[in-house]
Amino acid sequence: IDPFSALSVAACVVQFVDFASKIVSKGRQIYKTTDGVLRENAEAETVTIRLQELSKKVKDSIRAGNATELISVDSEEVQNQHIRLQEICKECTELGNLKVPKGSESRKWKSFRHALKSVWSKQALDSMAKRLETLRGELHTHILALVREKVSTLSIHQDNRFHKLDSNAQKIIQTLVETRDKHSEDLDKHFSALKEREKEEHAKTRAAFVRVDGDKRRNRVELDILESLRFSTIHDRYESLTKAHENTFLWIFQDPEKHQKPWDNFVKWLFSGKGTYWIQGKAASGKSTLMNFIWNRKLTIEMLKGWSVGSKLVVASFFFWNSGVQEQRSHIGLLRSLLFEALKDNKDLIPEIFPGEWDTKSSLASHDLPITPETWSLGRLKKAFHSLIRLATPELKLCFFIDGLDEYDGEPEDIAQYFKDLSLLSEHAKFCLSSRPWPVFQDIFRGTPGLRLQDLTYDDIKLYVSDKLEKNTYMQQLLLEDTKNTTCLIEEVTQKAAGVFLWVVLVIKSLINGLRNGDGIPHLRRRLASLPSDLENLYEHMLESIDLLYKEEASQIFQLFRASGHSLDVQTLERALFFSEYRWAIFMRTRVGEISGTEEEYAHMQLERAVIRLNSRSKGILEVQKNEDLIENLPHPSIFTNPTSFRISYLHRTVRDYLEKPLVWERLLRQTAHTRFDPNTALLMSYVIEVKSANLSGETCVYDEGVRMFLRTSSLELSACQAHVDLFEELDHALSIHWASQSPDDIPGHWSNGNTEWDHTLLDGRREWNGDVLTMAVSLNLMWYVEAKLESQDSLAGNKRGGLPLLGYALCFDAWSLSLKTEAKIPNYGMVELLLKHEANPNELYQGYTIWQYMIHYLYTIKVRRRG
Repeated sequence: IDPFSALSVAACVVQFVDFASKIVSKGRQIYKTTDGVLRENAEAETVTIRLQELSKKVKDSIRAGNATELISVDSEEVQNQHIRLQEICKECTELGNLKVPKGSESRKWKSFRHALKSVWSKQALDSMAKRLETLRGELHTHILALVREKVSTLSIHQDNRFHKLDSNAQKIIQTLVETRDKHSEDLDKHFSALKEREKEEHAKTRAAFVRVDGDKRRNRVELDILESLRFSTIHDRYESLTKAHENTFLWIFQDPEKHQKPWDNFVKWLFSGKGTYWIQGKAASGKSTLMNFIWNRKLTIEMLKGWSVGSKLVVASFFFWNSGVQEQRSHIGLLRSLLFEALKDNKDLIPEIFPGEWDTKSSLASHDLPITPETWSLGRLKKAFHSLIRLATPELKLCFFIDGLDEYDGEPEDIAQYFKDLSLLSEHAKFCLSSRPWPVFQDIFRGTPGLRLQDLTYDDIKLYVSDKLEKNTYMQQLLLEDTKNTTCLIEEVTQKAAGVFLWVVLVIKSLINGLRNGDGIPHLRRRLASLPSDLENLYEHMLESIDLLYKEEASQIFQLFRASGHSLDVQTLERALFFSEYRWAIFMRTRVGEISGTEEEYAHMQLERAVIRLNSRSKGILEVQKNEDLIENLPHPSIFTNPTSFRISYLHRTVRDYLEKPLVWERLLRQTAHTRFDPNTALLMSYVIEVKSANLSGETCVYDEGVRMFLRTSSLELSACQAHVDLFEELDHALSIHWASQSPDDIPGHWSNGNTEWDHTLLDGRREWNGDVLTMAVSLNLMWYVEAKLESQDSLAGNKRGGLPLLGYALCFDAWSLSLKTEAKIPNYGMVELLLKHEANPNELYQGYTIWQYMIHYLYTIKVRRRG
């Protein structure tokens, strides 16, 4: 076969195969559809039906329009299009012949036949589709023409209706049209005014937001300064004072001329006086109780308001306490407390009293930077208080009440002269002071108004004795049996007191014990005669009355209280007496996690027993100052985490004066001379037990607790002996166990890594410093331990301990690195000297720089920052 013939045959074969494939494909489509018709045929049928309906509506609209003579378009052309459309639609309806009936037999064969018809008629269908498209376009054109004619007709009718209106209506409309421009101008003016008001409101809103934001920052700075002045024991002395017995000290607000022993009129001084008013009284005469009574009396404030009528009144108080913590007996504590009390309700004065601190902290707050609490020096506080006194004017009156100048932990002359000088700065600032009648006070306050308390309390003491004794059931029986001698007993107690209220309190306790033992008036009078008439002899009598079996433990308790710096609580005392051998505390397991209910109950009973033991061993010379009831309000979650709730104190300042006399103290020490008891070792052991028993989970920070415990050891007289070193390192180990239970990863390291101030840094970076017990001892200036460890090695030269060198800790690099905006911490020069003595190298490299270079850099940074 020749090539052309072969090509022709191949073309025929291709056409046949293509035709056959189309038939098979369409046959499958028809077979699979539910209605038995091709999709494109069904679409064409649907379009056709829709066009039929639309054409009919157009035709009906034209007919209706001609009937009402509203349509002027050539309707004959539309009629012709309608006829042509109906013809095509008729042809389209024949597409139904290509549909396979539902439920028909031989569906597959019929589907093939209809598919064959569909393929053969494709050309006709395409032609029909083109005609439909043309007619649809013409139909759309005529519909648009109809719409335009309709709109025009409606407009004409509206014009006709307008002309038919009466003249008045036309005038109204005309007027509205003429005044449209004017109304438009008015509206523009109103909208412009509205926009201006909106701008003003926006400005006010923005100003309000700025003001609120500024107030928040101001409050933040105020709170920071106030909190830096406040200390945790600021109100402890005031709260521990005994309230005045009912109906006593009322004379202080009466006219002194009516009494046999007149004093300078206190009410007059409150209402119109100036300078100082000095309340003097011998030891234990009730000075603090009287000052507390004056401070709490509403009449005091009423009189001062009369003095400050028309101006602002600021009052504050402070009660010195020689047996309290440092802040309660120091000049710094005094000024911090007075400034806090004066400013907490007068925050507007803070910027004037602390201008430098205010500007610095306000700048930090305005940039949302952290504000570091102040560490106050005496010089800065004196300057601030001096500024406060200078603010005293007729518009601002100041009055301060300071009790116990004789309990000031410093030179009495200094504190007395300080207030004397302040009282001369302004006649609108005055001071009510109390103290013992020491010669230095008498000299400085000579010529100032005041009173001698022991000369004025006879009636108060008699009232107290009568009330206390006559309330006793047995005493009431004695009054009925022998009224005369019972009254004489009361008079005798009052006379013997000689104005010393504390002596009366102690004697009444002894007499009531006698009444409970069934003593009659003769026995009670003999008991009274046996009691010394002065306090020191009375204290001696109380010590001698301690049971012989308890004398050794009583001596231990007195030694522990003094070794603690007179800052001891019942829990610490109980733990210090718990073990007789320090190694038991080292072998004790460190507990981690919450404290169980059983442990709580045991601690409750242990605490109750400890208070009873304290009372029986000290005979009331030491007493417990608790804030809540001992049994009902046990601190939560554990007594071990709240050591200030049951603080121990001397019965009175005079007790300390007596016990710490060399001869008296030596006699107490003899009670434990035959034992190995050491109060410092016992207290250190107590601290170890406290940490091992504590619940340091939850909100309790291990780092803060560790620093607190380390600093507590600084008040002890510790040495390089093995017991002290072992206990101190065990304390450190127990803290690290607690830290390990809370550490954010699997390599907790030393507990010093738990400093929350380092939360913004990577823990790994902090570990590079290689902190340990020695570095913390250096940072916290625990000289005894550092010296003990350094003595055990030849020198620090060439030491390969790694991390930040010890000199870096001594120079406070760890604190300075927290933020350049914090107040620079002053290094302990003694610690630096100690390290240099043991050949610490200031040229030792750390991360590329020497310690000396770091030091110069930080000094320069601080200098630049202070200039800025």
